[in-house]
Amino acid sequence: MKEGGENIFLEIPAAFGRAWRLLIDLPLPEAFDSEDHELHPALVMLNFPVIGAILGAAGYFISWLLTYFPGQLTGSIISAIIISGGLEVLSGGRNLGIAGSFFEMSLFKSSEGEPLLELNDDVTSARRPSEVIVMICLFLLRTFFVGLLIYSGASFWLITFLTAAHTVQAQLATAPTIEDGEAILPVEPSLTVYPWLIAAVIMVVTGWVCLPGVVLAFVLALILASLQRKYCIMKIGGVNGSIIGLAGYVTEIILLLTGIIFLVRQ
Repeated sequence: MKEGGENIFLEIPAAFGRAWRLLIDLPLPEAFDSEDHELHPALVMLNFPVIGAILGAAGYFISWLLTYFPGQLTGSIISAIIISGGLEVLSGGRNLGIAGSFFEMSLFKSSEGEPLLELNDDVTSARRPSEVIVMICLFLLRTFFVGLLIYSGASFWLITFLTAAHTVQAQLATAPTIEDGEAILPVEPSLTVYPWLIAAVIMVVTGWVCLPGVVLAFVLALILASLQRKYCIMKIGGVNGSIIGLAGYVTEIILLLTGIIFLVRQ
């Protein structure tokens, strides 16, 4: 009994560490090292919404601190820049690069192939001027949305949209990959509901002041996860890491806009 309890105790931080490494470039302490542990993919999957909530809570604390001292307007601007920039740093700029290449190819038809198969996740690589412009616009758009929500006193939405976006990524990580048909996180379909349950609890507890908006955000995230998964499987036969990152980024933008519609008052 003691041995089993110890294994569970070790698997929890190890699963968190593995999920973190799938999403974030920033290294964790050795206590979260999962190399020596055989982990059930479902346990790793459950940590995706938790990581989103942690990032959102960090953003909430930053916004609270900066709006309290410099003032609402100045603090909102500074907070939005730090939070948006921080999210890009944590992901190594991959998701911004991926989103920039996808929307540039989709808008300007700069590639004859399927955009989802030609995503560029290296933000430092040479890019077309139109691609750089799209990346800058996406970064400024997300920064503006975040700043507007903070200025309106709706910083809690940082937890809402990041929790939901990371849960969407968890769902796509259970889909077959393009390379070999094996999911990044191969779990039984019946288990994929549990990240949504965790996300629902987090979103309701932290966003109870605007339950209709939170419910809509949750439903939208469910729909986006389902549609993006089905589209990728039907169109190109599966997903890969870049497509999962793109799905998370698109979900973030949509849910940020949802928050503005519900929470920003003129």
